[in-house]
Amino acid sequence: MRKWPLNSIQAPLVLLRDPLLLVIYFQYCMYKDWKIPLRAMTGIYLMLYFFILTIFFQTTYLNFGVNIYAVGLRNYILFVPLSFVMGDTFSRVDVNKFIVVFLYLTIPSGAVAVVQFYSPIDSVINKGIGDDTDFIMQVVTGIVRPYGFFTFPHAQASYAALSLAIALIALERRSELNISTPLFTMSLLAVGSMGVVSGARTYFLGIGMIFIVYTFGAITSPRPGVAAKRGLLMVTAALTLGVLMVFVFPQALSTMTERQLAAEDAEGSTAMRAIYMTTEMASVFGDTPIFGRGIGFGTNAGAYLSTGSTEWTLAEYEFTRIIQECGPILGSLVVGLRVTLAVWLGVISLRANLRTGDISSLVMFGYILPLLFIDQMSGQNTLVSLGWFVVGLVIVLEKTSVETLFADKKMTNVKKLFNRNNRGFLNYPKKHIQL
Repeated sequence: MRKWPLNSIQAPLVLLRDPLLLVIYFQYCMYKDWKIPLRAMTGIYLMLYFFILTIFFQTTYLNFGVNIYAVGLRNYILFVPLSFVMGDTFSRVDVNKFIVVFLYLTIPSGAVAVVQFYSPIDSVINKGIGDDTDFIMQVVTGIVRPYGFFTFPHAQASYAALSLAIALIALERRSELNISTPLFTMSLLAVGSMGVVSGARTYFLGIGMIFIVYTFGAITSPRPGVAAKRGLLMVTAALTLGVLMVFVFPQALSTMTERQLAAEDAEGSTAMRAIYMTTEMASVFGDTPIFGRGIGFGTNAGAYLSTGSTEWTLAEYEFTRIIQECGPILGSLVVGLRVTLAVWLGVISLRANLRTGDISSLVMFGYILPLLFIDQMSGQNTLVSLGWFVVGLVIVLEKTSVETLFADKKMTNVKKLFNRNNRGFLNYPKKHIQL
């Protein structure tokens, strides 16, 4: 809507999801009869206290408007509870419905990304949030990095990696999903196509992590024969991406190779760049004020509100920008919480796979791990909401895998009774019929 139909009034639409988010929170409070768990409320109050206290000190030496700080509070805090609301309310049926809807959406998303890749920079489909083509990001000169339905190519690359994670989960639970085989096949092809034309190293780093975690999950699965099956699936997925890139979209291969070589000359290898993105923050502790340079000032929206441009006002990399915005004390606390969250999500996801053989939460953890460490999960509008939504998916997938294990055990007991009796459920006690 911001890119095409309502482009002339696109700026306020950045915040369109916020009222919906508040409605979700209100409905959740009603669902809980306003009895929110004490530890949840304590966590929210503590976060608000430390951020507001830091903002109070910042106002004594910075001349920012309230809107800058409001953006910062929104990006750091507003979306965090969504993950745990999802974890408390979603069922396995809910998450399966989401997977089906998501797979349907990949078909138009993949088509748009492919058309954008082969279209001229100044074509309507490659329109950004403005008419100036100078800021349209390119893989190499003349080849656009697809924006998809987003206003930022990095969001599209992240979405493409998420699509692969969800596709792997869908293949694992194909029998549970109400989607026809032709549409399912089309969505899988769309997932692969939008990925290979993404032109983003972020995408390939993301799917690399997904494949690594998926392989680990296959090896550690308690179900006999699953490791080989999942290994074959992963190899098939990797080969499919390779075939799409080499034979179906050869231009994507040549342009990505050219971009990778140019990026390595300028920045070094992708792996080293990823490590640098998490460690660069150590270099700014010494020259950052104790209470920071302004919460929200380094985000995309904060930069636009303060300077009229979306160019970086502080560091580009997430952890470094957090330290600069919040100061060494609060910034270190925020980074520490992000690392702790990543470890916790990894532990519960691995536990779910070890206990139940359900790899779903582990696959989704593979996707979210780079976002938690190196992506702009508190700086770029789309990634703020997408990141915390996916954290919620990891929690939901872990919770519902355990619920499914207990349900399977109960049904196994019923089947044993049925086989012993061999006369059908009508002769069973009422409690078994209810189950």
